Amino acid sequence: MGKSGGGKSTLCDLLAGFYKPSLGSIMLAGYDILTFSNNELRQMIAYLPQENGIFNGTVISNMWVQDKEKAVEFLSDLGLKPYTQSMNLSGGELRRAALCRVLLRNCPVYILDEPLVGLDAKTKKVVLDLIAKTTKGKTVIIVSHEPIDFADYTHIL
Repeated sequence: MGKSGGGKSTLCDLLAGFYKPSLGSIMLAGYDILTFSNNELRQMIAYLPQENGIFNGTVISNMWVQDKEKAVEFLSDLGLKPYTQSMNLSGGELRRAALCRVLLRNCPVYILDEPLVGLDAKTKKVVLDLIAKTTKGKTVIIVSHEPIDFADYTHIL
C-alpha cells in the first residue's frame, strides 16, 4: 500500500524482472533474480500490470490457455461471458478479464498491481475470494489502496 507515485508499480516491475536493480539484489527461491533468464522468470512469476493488455477478440480468446473449461469457470466466477467481444467491456470488466488470464497461470509467485481498480465493493469481494482460492499456498504480492483481509503482511511504502 502507499500513496500514488510512491514507487509501488516500480517495485512490482523490479520484482518481476522488468528492471534491474541499481543497488542490492532481489532474491527468488534463494537466488538473485539476475541469475534467471527472462523466460525462466516468466515461468515462475504471473504478473498483472496496471495496464490490462486485453486485445480485440472474444474474452476467451484473450485467456491464452489450453484449459478452456477452467477459463470459462474463472470468467463465470468473475461475472464475465467468455464469448463477449472485448471491445464491449467496461473498465472493470477489462480488469477482471486481465486478472483472470493471470490467475489461470500456474506459477509459484503472483504479482498483482492494483487488481481491484474500477470495481465496486461486491465485485471486489468476488475477486479477492477468487485470488485467495486460486493462489492458496503460493506467494502473492498485491498492490492496493486498501487493506487485503487475507494478507499475511501489509507494507506501506
